[in-house]
Amino acid sequence: IHLLKDMDIDEETLVVFTSDNGPHEESYLKGMPYQANSFNSFGPFQGIKRDTLEGGIRVPTLVRWPTHIPANSIDDQPSQFHDWMPTFANLSGLPGPALSDGESFVTAENEARDGLVYVELSQVGSTPDYKEFDVRYRGRSRNQQQVIFEDGYKGIRVDIQSHGDDFEIYDLKRDPRETTDLAKSNDYFISLQQRMKDKVLRIRRPSPTVPRPYDGEYVPGINPDAYDPKVRWSLYEGEFPWLPQTDGLRPVKQGVALEVDLSNRTRDHNFVIEYNGYIQVEESAEYIFKVNADTAAILRIHDAVVVDNESEIEGVRKTEGTILLQAGIHPYSLVYRSGNSGKPTLLFSYSAL
Repeated sequence: IHLLKDMDIDEETLVVFTSDNGPHEESYLKGMPYQANSFNSFGPFQGIKRDTLEGGIRVPTLVRWPTHIPANSIDDQPSQFHDWMPTFANLSGLPGPALSDGESFVTAENEARDGLVYVELSQVGSTPDYKEFDVRYRGRSRNQQQVIFEDGYKGIRVDIQSHGDDFEIYDLKRDPRETTDLAKSNDYFISLQQRMKDKVLRIRRPSPTVPRPYDGEYVPGINPDAYDPKVRWSLYEGEFPWLPQTDGLRPVKQGVALEVDLSNRTRDHNFVIEYNGYIQVEESAEYIFKVNADTAAILRIHDAVVVDNESEIEGVRKTEGTILLQAGIHPYSLVYRSGNSGKPTLLFSYSAL
């Protein structure tokens, strides 16, 4: 800060100070063990690094930007590291990348954020047997862990054996130490339990290198009443450095079509089209989606990226992806970006395997 002051740029410079996890038990001095409760660095919470209790995943974040952020202001809305990518992009005058799961902190006045906070983690061992922690947490096995925030509540489950395992549900505003599990307290939380179980399947993608006990679950559909066979599209003009998140962008044209195609474009180069629609699948099965664009495209089913046709690995962009879908209705979004040369091309199809 003093250097910034010496350079006379501290008033307009954004400074962020944060951490990636709670306190740990790792000692870097041979023969000198260290415990995370030495200074009670987990604060008022329970758990440490590698726990998904608040003491393990909730970290302080201090932001200083005198010309934009009032001193001593507090934002208690949950957020996650991935929110910083679109935030920094927006502050530099660019849209966030469509591939990012984050939501920018830069919002219109009085506009509420609805960012995603989600954690899945596999970790052997158990929560430390510290006297500062509630008895039920001391020595509790970790193994497969998962956290989801929904409707302002935190869902957490540990030592997961199957997707049928229930989340513990906590109201962190009133209960930051996670002492009162609300999961079975009334009909609302019983309903929230199912919504949390559905949501985690709709946002995540399995990976063969980090197997989870819920990898083989079919992604649940949504209310059939929401189904509309038409595709809604929005067109944006500009020279974008990447496929953009369209929140905050102003479309030059919008409409409804019977299928995904580029016929409604206003020009051949430097534009983005976002399509939003629904697919109706008759049986629960594994489905393959194919997307191929001349420049770049990203397909999400619900909130999960199924085809990333933008990123290149060894010079090759993916053109297909698979997902397990439950019979029913599933929303999708497909974002396409044209380049500054060549013929615009976008192919989209899917079928059961």
